[in-house]
Amino acid sequence: MGMEPAGGVPVTLGYREQADFLGALAYVQKRAPQTRIGVMAYSMGAAIAILCSAEHPEIAAVVSDSAFATHSSVMRYNVQRTLCLPATPFLWLGDWLLHLRAGYRFHQVEPLRVIARLAPRPLLLIHGGRDRLVDPYDAFRLYTAAGEPKTLWMVPHADHCGAYFERREEYITRMVTFFQTHLTISNEPQLDRPEHSWGEKMIVSSSPAQDHVSHHTR
Repeated sequence: MGMEPAGGVPVTLGYREQADFLGALAYVQKRAPQTRIGVMAYSMGAAIAILCSAEHPEIAAVVSDSAFATHSSVMRYNVQRTLCLPATPFLWLGDWLLHLRAGYRFHQVEPLRVIARLAPRPLLLIHGGRDRLVDPYDAFRLYTAAGEPKTLWMVPHADHCGAYFERREEYITRMVTFFQTHLTISNEPQLDRPEHSWGEKMIVSSSPAQDHVSHHTR
């Protein structure tokens, strides 16, 4: 919330950073205009991916790892976990300070509010059951709000963005399969495609450093 990293640029936890995502999207579209675009993102980047992809139908598939449901939910979770105090006064103060310093409010960064707009594009949500930064329950909230087709993979012993490190081979296999399935052009009309075998309602299984935009050439 308004923090300044070494480069001196304020971090807004997903508000201004959406411009970075859109810049990457524009770059891919310019370099390879005939591609189908898939997004794989982590943590705050995953929340940004949901927010931006909801407004950009040219993004064909989304993998979101450890996204928060709302700006206020991630703040509430961390206040309650670290201070063991009621979060409401801190949220009120934080929202006011954020508006004063960064020019926006908590309610302006809410992936939960827009995630349904991703449908009918495929969505894979990933979250660790022992996440100490983002409430694991946020994954279930996002999953419930999303439209089909959607999949939720919970990794019970993983920390924040830790599913890759807990289940590395399975993680890689899932990512490759997901994008190969949904970024590959089929000769059949889209509406006539059978349901894919991966598409169960929920998958429960007992950071990578950077977000990236992936693409598959027609």
